[in-house]
Amino acid sequence: MKRQMTPGETLREFCRTWFVQRDAERTLAFLTEDVGFVGTGTDEMASGRQQMAGYLAQDIREIPEPFECELSPIYEQPVADGIYNMSADLTLKNSKYTWYLRAFFTLVLSGEEWLVKSFHVAEPASSQKDAEHYPGTLVMEHTSRLRQELLNNSLPGGMMGGYIEDGFPFYFINRRMLEYLGYENETEFVSDIEGMITNCMHPDDRNRVDQLVACQLQRSEEYVVEYRMRKKDGSYIWVHDLGRRVTSEDNRPAIMSVCMDITEEKQMRDRIKEMYEEELSYFAEQSSADGSIQGSLNITTGCLESYLSTADTSIAKVGDAYEDTIENLAASAVDPVYGDGIRHCLNRERVLADYAVGKVDYRFEFLRRNNSGIIFWESTIMHSCQNPETGHVILFFYTQDVTEKKMQEQLFKRIAELDYESITEVDILRDMAYRTILVDESNMDTMLPDHSRFQSEIRAISGRYMDEAAREEYLRKLDYDYMKSQLAHNDAYTFIVEMRDMTGATRVKRFRVFYISRELERVCVARTDVTDVVLKEQRQKEELAAALVAAEQANAAKSDFLSRMSHEIRTPMNAIIGMSTIAAQSIGDDEQVEDCISKIGISSRFLLSLINDILDMSRIESGKMLLKSEKIPTEEFINGINSICYSQADVKGVEYECIVDPVLDDYYIGDAMKLQQVLINILSNAIKFTQEGGKVTFSASQRRKTKNDASLRFIVNDTGVGMNEEFLPHLFEPFSQESTGTTSLYGGTGLGLAISKNIVDMMDGKITVRSIKGIGTEFTVDVKLGITEEEKLRHNQKKQDYNFSHLKTLVVDDDVAVCESAVVTLHEMGIKAEWVDSGRKAIDRVKKLWDEGRYFDMILIDWKMPGMDGIETARRIRGIVGAEVTIIIMTAYDWISIEHEAKLAGVNLLMSKPMFKSSLVSAFSRALGEKEQQAQQPEVNDYDFTGKHVLLVEDNQINTEVAMMLLESKGFKVDTAENGLRALELFSKSDKGYYDAILMDIRMPLMDGLTAATNIRHLSNADSGTVPIIAMTANAFDDDIEKSKAAGMNAHLAKPIEPERMYQTLYDFIYGKEA
Repeated sequence: MKRQMTPGETLREFCRTWFVQRDAERTLAFLTEDVGFVGTGTDEMASGRQQMAGYLAQDIREIPEPFECELSPIYEQPVADGIYNMSADLTLKNSKYTWYLRAFFTLVLSGEEWLVKSFHVAEPASSQKDAEHYPGTLVMEHTSRLRQELLNNSLPGGMMGGYIEDGFPFYFINRRMLEYLGYENETEFVSDIEGMITNCMHPDDRNRVDQLVACQLQRSEEYVVEYRMRKKDGSYIWVHDLGRRVTSEDNRPAIMSVCMDITEEKQMRDRIKEMYEEELSYFAEQSSADGSIQGSLNITTGCLESYLSTADTSIAKVGDAYEDTIENLAASAVDPVYGDGIRHCLNRERVLADYAVGKVDYRFEFLRRNNSGIIFWESTIMHSCQNPETGHVILFFYTQDVTEKKMQEQLFKRIAELDYESITEVDILRDMAYRTILVDESNMDTMLPDHSRFQSEIRAISGRYMDEAAREEYLRKLDYDYMKSQLAHNDAYTFIVEMRDMTGATRVKRFRVFYISRELERVCVARTDVTDVVLKEQRQKEELAAALVAAEQANAAKSDFLSRMSHEIRTPMNAIIGMSTIAAQSIGDDEQVEDCISKIGISSRFLLSLINDILDMSRIESGKMLLKSEKIPTEEFINGINSICYSQADVKGVEYECIVDPVLDDYYIGDAMKLQQVLINILSNAIKFTQEGGKVTFSASQRRKTKNDASLRFIVNDTGVGMNEEFLPHLFEPFSQESTGTTSLYGGTGLGLAISKNIVDMMDGKITVRSIKGIGTEFTVDVKLGITEEEKLRHNQKKQDYNFSHLKTLVVDDDVAVCESAVVTLHEMGIKAEWVDSGRKAIDRVKKLWDEGRYFDMILIDWKMPGMDGIETARRIRGIVGAEVTIIIMTAYDWISIEHEAKLAGVNLLMSKPMFKSSLVSAFSRALGEKEQQAQQPEVNDYDFTGKHVLLVEDNQINTEVAMMLLESKGFKVDTAENGLRALELFSKSDKGYYDAILMDIRMPLMDGLTAATNIRHLSNADSGTVPIIAMTANAFDDDIEKSKAAGMNAHLAKPIEPERMYQTLYDFIYGKEA
């Protein structure tokens, strides 16, 4: 193994490699990475190995001839562990040059070898020439600074030094020492101590430190001392000073010392001494306490130093070995496992190790057997601390009998889990009722006195408060032999008896018996009054029986509903299948086929309504039904309802009237579709349950309006069959219908009103109903809707862009409510108006005014009126007034069939009912502007998609065939894909613009529609992000629509597909995209 070179040997080898061998690479191996070098010339400097490598290469290149090298040490000094300083005379000589130099080196220990940290070369002052060389004094100063910087970063403590002279003059101080003392720089520190190190020591410590340092330096080169040093702020810190005698650069004797701040350690030592004295004081106090056992064990020496105990509890004597004392303590434990725990925990080496890491407290609480064999609970507390005089670790221990305290704790721990009125602790060995805790003072007569004979007391109590049977049961269950036999294998046992209270009332008591300490044969008898519990259990049994009956009834109702639903679903299905069969057999008989197809359509729509009701109810019960918040155009909303209900009423032969409050806003915020669903459901029921010739009235009004919302009321009144008053509370229950014959007679599932009620509740509204059997029914729906920003602005502006104040108008309608509503609306528009309720009265009123030279500017006439209808009334009025008066026919029905006849009768305009303010303004404006145009029915679009190409993605063959026929009938060219994967393949291979749209089913094998749409959107095709993708699926819930949009689809068509809606959607996306 290679021997480690000394610092001196390292320097000689370093100089030989550089100057004699002239080997730059080997010379670099002696240097640290951050080496510093200062030569004799102004430019001879290097910092770090990289610069030093350049300097060496240049030096050897300029003077390749080797030197004779002589190194004569002048001064050598170890500064600290791993740091070494050396100065030497260096002579270099070859055939051309001879130099006499002074060199200064600092070496550091790196692993197993010494490396040169810094070296500086100077020439003696006699050989200096002008400014060519650095003076040696500057080199020494630079060396000193480098040494100080090195020590600042290398030592764990602060470092300072002084000359060994009177007053200990300042030699140097490093940065960390300045930080200890609170100074920012050396100058400030030297000024503060007036140049003398002793001035920074505490005055009380100076003489002691001088004597200790002098004494130790006489024996060796090092010393150790502790003292207080003054900080800049005047406070003191304790320091541990490790110093060494050295020789300074200027050959003066000095001391260099490393100082560690031990203030906290010193305080800790003082605290140890204080704690030890406190422990001794506590030990003295405990030695006089009754029944206590105490002692002290010297863990360091392994000896029992003191011990105080009674004869029957003694386990050792003074002078016994530590191990013997602990063994005797552990062996006295009743539980051998607990004894092993004591041995393990108090192992001598373990306790010493615990003390070293700060664990000094131990506590043991266990059943122990004394020298007489009696068992008792013992609590032993141990605390270890250091004797500050000897440094020995002492373990003080204190022991007390805590049997009664432990029994009380065990008792309270168990009874905390119980609801009790009294607790009695019984000592079986002594037949003693040790103590009784009574919660309810009303039971004072049945309380057992403390320390009384248990068996005799319970006999007395049972004789006073129990009948014979209860008394026998009570005494048998509390017999000691019975107790022991029951508790031998069980934690507790209970029994119930009846006993009288102080008022003579019979109460039910439950007794619970359990061990507090099996070893000491202590039991607890807990008593609880369970009279209310027993009565509650009886009530619960009755309620459970009632709930069972209700559940059976509910189950029966559901079974009945499922049976009816099965019938309802099978009925249209049978019609669809039957009509399909008949149509297939009637090919060629166009009339028969047309009739079959018509009936198939009716049955299909009924079947769809059944499915929708079931799905809606499912969403409501699962909490998945959500309300939208969108703008509702009031007129369009009401007209949408009327367009459906007018046609239903017309087919049924029922008169239908709609009355609209003129103060309704043009727009509201809410869920139009859901609210329309509610109102159409109620109106459809009203029409369904009203006989031919009856009447259904639908009115809409605004009850209240605030800044942010409005309360709207919708009333549906019919003259139908009505309902029994007893059925009304069950009207909105799911599956509920007044009679089982209702479905077969009128159709329906019994779910519509339940769904409507839930929707209205979600809208913060309510539905109320009044009905008289045989007379009719009235539903009132109150809902809260939001106010649009436009309505808020319009409310503030109150500006009108028309002026009809010069007009006089007559309203003719057989429904007085309609007349009054129309007149109010006209008054709102600033028009003078009046009304009459028949055609005959209208003619009389017009003729009377005409005879007086006056006339109505506008006459609004209802089409369908009893006696004389609107067209006949208009013809006669036109005969009276000529062309001067504008006559407008109002109708809720399709006016195409009467338009021609009305024009011939002299009617100027036709308009729809109900009369909204906006529609009246429009009609009057047209009339005044002489724009008498024929009212037009909504245009039926004749779509033409010739030249357009669509990709149809559908896995069901029949659905594919139907959709292809519908699409091709409008000119589409159709490609089909049976799953999303095939659709992805077809689209990825297509050119830009090849497909004008994609119709995508959602649920398909291999790849579903959502995944396919997402993948198409991420393809590299130029039109992958713009091609319209339209979902065409049976997934019709709101969250299904949101999922479709999230996948990149543009629209969502619910199956079964309505052809008109599909065409319109395709038209909007294809031609809207082209626009």
